[in-house]
Amino acid sequence: MAYFYLIIFVLAYAAAEDQDSRTCYQKDILTLVLKQRETDTRVRELGHSMENDLRDIHGKINGIESELQTKLSAMQRNLSSLQRDNDKFRNEISSLTQKYDQLAAKVNSSGTPPKNGFLATLSSNYTPSVNPSNIVFNSVTTLVGGGYSSGTGIFTSPTSGLYVFSTTIKIQLGHSRSHAWFSIKKNAVTIVRLHLEDIDSNSETTSGSVLLSLQAGDRVFVTCESILGTILGDDYTFFSGFPL
Repeated sequence: MAYFYLIIFVLAYAAAEDQDSRTCYQKDILTLVLKQRETDTRVRELGHSMENDLRDIHGKINGIESELQTKLSAMQRNLSSLQRDNDKFRNEISSLTQKYDQLAAKVNSSGTPPKNGFLATLSSNYTPSVNPSNIVFNSVTTLVGGGYSSGTGIFTSPTSGLYVFSTTIKIQLGHSRSHAWFSIKKNAVTIVRLHLEDIDSNSETTSGSVLLSLQAGDRVFVTCESILGTILGDDYTFFSGFPL
């Protein structure tokens, strides 16, 4: 646009008839030329500034891309390391599982029974209403592997094998010279009998232990065969058993 006005002024200058008019046009032409140069200078400076800004922006973008690429490479290396560790742990777990299965197979093939046992006490005094009757040791102190019922006083063998059973019974008989009889039974068979006689009107205690060969499902319990008195509780009376 500035060149257009410059051409107009040149034409007007050429057409001017007097010296004053030409002088005025010369001033105007000079002013336009100066403005044109100033405008060109500003345009060049702005272009250089934009080029510098673009170079800076491209440099920053390249730096960010390089940093992201570095971080991505590090993450990929960490992921690969984690995958290797995970594979290693999986192999170790698989190896341990196989060893456990082999050990369990050896134990099962050897016929070694799992551990179990119990200890139960009589929590309060008990006077049998009928004879004979099972003594229900209702307070369980130890029970491993199951088998004992605190509701019936009966131990049902979960596995076959040799078992040891013990009982201690403390009683208060009704009068001097009175007697009491107890039994440890396997199923319905009496294994051992325990006898008490009151000779001084004080409480008396009897104990017994047995070694039994049991099949899974066999039952062992303690019965009161006859008594004229009270079986004392408060944990004085107990029944226990465990396999060998």
